[in-house]
Amino acid sequence: MRKTLLGCAISVVIASSWANAATIDSGSGRAPENKPNVVVVFLDDAGYADIGVNGGKYPTPNIDKMAEEGQNFSDFYMEAPVSTPSRAALLTSRVSLRTGVYGREMAVFDETDKDGLPKSEYTMAEMFRDSGYSTYMLGKWHLGIGKDGVEHIPTRHGFQEWYGIPTSNDMFEANPEFRLKPVRKLLRDPKVFQNPEVMKMLGERDFNLANPKDGRANNDDFLVPLYHSFSTDDGQFKDYQVGLLNQYTFMRNMTSRAVEYINNKKDDSFFMYVAYPQSHVPIFTSPEYNGVTDTAYGDVMVETDYSVGRIMNALKQNGLDDNTIVVFTSDNGPWLNYSSRGAAGSALPFRAGKSTPYEGGSRVPGIIRWSGQVKPGANSAMYSALDLMPTLASMTGANMPKEIITDGFDQSGNLLKGEESPRDFVPIFMRGELVGFRKGDYKLVFGGVGLVTNGNKRNKAEMYNLVSDEGEKVNLADKEPETYAAMVKLSEEYVASIGTPAAPLCDFDD
Repeated sequence: MRKTLLGCAISVVIASSWANAATIDSGSGRAPENKPNVVVVFLDDAGYADIGVNGGKYPTPNIDKMAEEGQNFSDFYMEAPVSTPSRAALLTSRVSLRTGVYGREMAVFDETDKDGLPKSEYTMAEMFRDSGYSTYMLGKWHLGIGKDGVEHIPTRHGFQEWYGIPTSNDMFEANPEFRLKPVRKLLRDPKVFQNPEVMKMLGERDFNLANPKDGRANNDDFLVPLYHSFSTDDGQFKDYQVGLLNQYTFMRNMTSRAVEYINNKKDDSFFMYVAYPQSHVPIFTSPEYNGVTDTAYGDVMVETDYSVGRIMNALKQNGLDDNTIVVFTSDNGPWLNYSSRGAAGSALPFRAGKSTPYEGGSRVPGIIRWSGQVKPGANSAMYSALDLMPTLASMTGANMPKEIITDGFDQSGNLLKGEESPRDFVPIFMRGELVGFRKGDYKLVFGGVGLVTNGNKRNKAEMYNLVSDEGEKVNLADKEPETYAAMVKLSEEYVASIGTPAAPLCDFDD
């Protein structure tokens, strides 16, 4: 029965789903008299199993409590298994092929990029600002800064205030040879792998990133600028670079500012986006958390949990607990290259991690809590970060322009009323290619670990049944040919439905 439905009728069902993705059912959610606040806590390179409630190794009691009091998702996906496109998708509800926030050679923006999230994109922050909310961002942006260093920063995209860093915390290396684009340009030439001096340099860079505690790398090796920027109601901006990032104390600094903001805005409706970068290499923690577990990554997760607890306590102390929607998730899965040195998290039971099309790359922890409104419990419905913007619009009564084509679904009916999720497929993109495509129980994987294409010819997709094989160990492409053919056809139809891709913005200038 399952195979018959999949092979024969699935095309009609999913084609309808694509059309529905461009609209919001404003009647599904609750349009409250007092607009609920929204807090999004966004980690960096944190895997599905990095929190205790998902089987994590390290204690995370505050995050676990949030999961127990809200809904903890087993099938929560990012649009991409890397930072820049996943962050753009979260904030715009649009896949990277529409926004151009991707690259064929470079998967993310780096510190030298002159491009950024296009101003034509309408963000979640703009939606809340235009609906009367105060908007505040803390932490990592990674959606470009622009030619003058401020053209594309968060205050140009709807945030009234931003305190944070423009890229990942491993960029702006003091040694110019170690910076991302020079390294990637070196790797264009396969002969580089036969050059012992270059390989020594690359090995040193890699070692430094994974081992900041042993003195081989320290805060002075990274000259990451720290921004404090403001926008005014009349379209004016005040932008400051207030120094360099202190990797050791930044999480504590961010959290203190988040608490202060909650205290100051307790009588207003606010949207606060807290994008912690510390679980991304190089791993640094505040001094009091150094060595509290057996790995540097474990130390970071313990401090992250404490920080989340401070934010939740501030909401309760200010009487905002019942009127605040809190979202907790991560931009992609763990960077497993650094796992053997204790500098990466875990995606178990899922396969692989960051930069790969497998589940460990884009299936991440996802929690949504709204006391008194979202019924606590586990949620096995299919979700994507693409869904957050339309869902939050419906739940808060915020206005989302109807003329914008989005790729997210309004999931408020599922969250508030237990209705069936409108999402039954998930796309995963990398470097401008569809690398993963899930429909129901089945998933296609294109390109394997680290590769999307083989020359100019797309690799034959692998296919897995995620219900019977969540670890993606048994390739069913040749064992279930009818299902496989139907899935491939659907994936092709889906990509075609997007139309001509926007030009990539993250690539080299030459």
